[in-house]
Amino acid sequence: MSDESSPQIEPEPGQSIDRFGLWLKGAFISNVAGLACLAIITFVASGYDLNRLGDLAGLTATVIVASTFLALPFAMGFGAAFFWKPANLSPNARLGWTFCNLLVSIAGSALILREGAICLVMAFLLLLVLMWAGCETGTQFWKRNPFLGASVLPLLLLFALYDASQPHYYANKVQTTRHSNLPPGKLWPYVASYPRNEAPPEWWLWKIGLPYPLQVSGDPRVGGRRDCLFSGGVSVGEKVVAVDPGRMIEFVVDKQPNHPEAMNHFKITRARLELLPDGHGGTVMKGTGWYELQVYPTWYFAPWCDAVLHHVHERVFNHMERLASRD
Repeated sequence: MSDESSPQIEPEPGQSIDRFGLWLKGAFISNVAGLACLAIITFVASGYDLNRLGDLAGLTATVIVASTFLALPFAMGFGAAFFWKPANLSPNARLGWTFCNLLVSIAGSALILREGAICLVMAFLLLLVLMWAGCETGTQFWKRNPFLGASVLPLLLLFALYDASQPHYYANKVQTTRHSNLPPGKLWPYVASYPRNEAPPEWWLWKIGLPYPLQVSGDPRVGGRRDCLFSGGVSVGEKVVAVDPGRMIEFVVDKQPNHPEAMNHFKITRARLELLPDGHGGTVMKGTGWYELQVYPTWYFAPWCDAVLHHVHERVFNHMERLASRD
């Protein structure tokens, strides 16, 4: 089925269109071009240091998921549409071809650039929409004015390069509250350290591989350390900076998790845990986490980060309550 407005390209008599070949050509060239653009962006981001150009995994970890450079997946879809023209695809078919093209990009991101699988899952919908929009736009441009389409494509890539050179910064805090019938004094022994949490992961992202909190050991004094162990052998180091015994502990994070799902994506900078009496013998447990987001657009990725911290707080609260209720 073809778009009603698009001119039909009839194959020669006895000749059929190799649809798989057309898809493969568009997918291959668009992904190679995208990788070349990443190399150029990396060169710019590294301060024109050729010695760092080979470190694509370290310098472009956030680029491959189009977190900063929204023009890149759009341009890849735009370019692929040029090679898919002879197939006279319907919009639904173009979506299917784009979906398969994105799977190639995702596989390359995981294998070549060592991008975290969970981050790719988070970014998948955004990437699909952008790449499909590029394909739909490109279909119209290449059909009606190939010269104009050829002019637009480098402009998109220049926009991606310009965006890469601009500073991006986003910081936010997440606060989670939970009521407990236990008094603060019963919960306080577990704010700085608690034994291993053997409960299975509750959240679906944890179940597919995102690290979740297991155990904490530390000293609840100003200047003391707090070491947090997550699943997968991931650890986070913290330094206690404020304590109100029985009520509040606050710490700065001075050792970030060495994990592909967190590196070059976001970092938690500070956290606070409060146990506030509710006036009826219970406790309002309040967890606050501050983080910096290093992937963009923030309107898409910040809610994911907020959800991660909320679920971390909830898992810690649940474990503290279980331990305190046994005492």
